[in-house]
Amino acid sequence: MNEQVRIGSAAFDLTEEAGALRGDGRKVLVASPDFQVVLRTLPAKARIADHHDHGRISVQTVRGHIRVHAGDREYDLLPGSIAIVDRGVPHGIEVLEDSAFLLTASMHVHP
Repeated sequence: MNEQVRIGSAAFDLTEEAGALRGDGRKVLVASPDFQVVLRTLPAKARIADHHDHGRISVQTVRGHIRVHAGDREYDLLPGSIAIVDRGVPHGIEVLEDSAFLLTASMHVHP
């Protein structure tokens, strides 16, 4: 499935989706006001600078090796590993080898 899903339910083959992305790639798989799933690929030595989100996130490695910095902790994530970062916690990503990872974010929506 190659379309971005905005509502309803869906299933994705992450290995296939990641294989279609190269270098600094990004594909939004699901987007809604309170939930987002993004597949990212980044080359070795790339970094995502520290920042914080208003919702909780998870970062799950599909391919490669990344390091998530979250507050005063570090998580080395190999394929199949996942890290959870609570809302408001500063976090960043260091790419140790060419990698693909799934970023899932739940956002707080004000009524």
